[in-house]
Amino acid sequence: MSTGILNNWKWPDIEGLHDFKGPLLHSACWNHDVNFEGITTGVIGVGSTSVQITPQLQKMCKEVQVYMRSPTWISPPFGAGALTDDLQKGEDVDPGQRQYTFTEEDKQRFRDDPEYHLQFRKKIEAEINSLFGMYQQNSELSNQFKDVITKEMHRRMGPGHEDLKKFMIPKWSVGCRRISPGDGFLEALVQDNVKTVFSGIKRVVPEGIETVDGQLHKMDALVCATGFQVAFQPAFTVRNGEGVSIKEDWTQGPNLYMGVSAPRFPNYYTIVGPGATWSNGTLLPSIETTIEYSIQCMKKMQTEGIKAMAVKQDALDAIYAHFDEYHKTTVWQEECRSWFKDGQTKNRIYLWPGAVSKIIPNHFGLHDTPL
Repeated sequence: MSTGILNNWKWPDIEGLHDFKGPLLHSACWNHDVNFEGITTGVIGVGSTSVQITPQLQKMCKEVQVYMRSPTWISPPFGAGALTDDLQKGEDVDPGQRQYTFTEEDKQRFRDDPEYHLQFRKKIEAEINSLFGMYQQNSELSNQFKDVITKEMHRRMGPGHEDLKKFMIPKWSVGCRRISPGDGFLEALVQDNVKTVFSGIKRVVPEGIETVDGQLHKMDALVCATGFQVAFQPAFTVRNGEGVSIKEDWTQGPNLYMGVSAPRFPNYYTIVGPGATWSNGTLLPSIETTIEYSIQCMKKMQTEGIKAMAVKQDALDAIYAHFDEYHKTTVWQEECRSWFKDGQTKNRIYLWPGAVSKIIPNHFGLHDTPL
């Protein structure tokens, strides 16, 4: 099963949200008929979708009001070394504007020289994977990243804007929650037509947003960049041979071995489920490994007369005990709310305990049922 975890978008739980009289949009359900030219627009959130939307709205709107819900690390893009070395030839590039559009010449070279294309991809992957050390709490690389990104965020916001800087830069380490490589976002926040609102939202009224300090902020359109309903369980019902659903079985939280298989649910395989490498480096190798493993299981069942194959609960208990011990020293256990922890501040960390290069398992603790 590969349904993904970031596809079930949701409206924020804010009183009166649907009383707003103007266009109400969600970043994952966009209304392309809305004309933002010369209007006042509110944007709720500063996560990965807001960092993409806000710079574009700033260029069109008369005013953009950004409602700051939580601090976040805004980094330069990871893996940009290959671009700088191979395609940009070392030219000086503003770290706040590093999106690269591949030229037809670039793409033709990839087609004509597959080995060059492969090495280019490997350089990006190796650069990202080499940063895994920053997820170890108080490591040299973690402290270095915190210092470098803090200075870079200050530089990109420019002199002044002290309230914004104080709010935006987290107390927790880089990587505790998902990092946002936001080209142009910090620069947009300090433009004259952008208003950053730090007071919490009390409710939405037909004219705009009322904040807890009693102010009414009027606007013409409202954008909710508030993300998804991150559910480790599938959006549809999955039942095993005993008629028990995953929702009924997972009463104490996710129960999935290495992000792949669930005890008591034979022949059930997921791609990058809870416990996978969501934040450990490049994701594609773990996706490929999981698919290859699942296919191996299917071939084994087909060729050896096996009716069903399921992971043992004691194997899962053992790997979760390893998860818990390993993550005692990672930045993910710090005081930040994250979907790595099932949307909580303190919880089991459902992330692979190690680098992506260590994802290939030697033993999956499976048992099978002969035909």
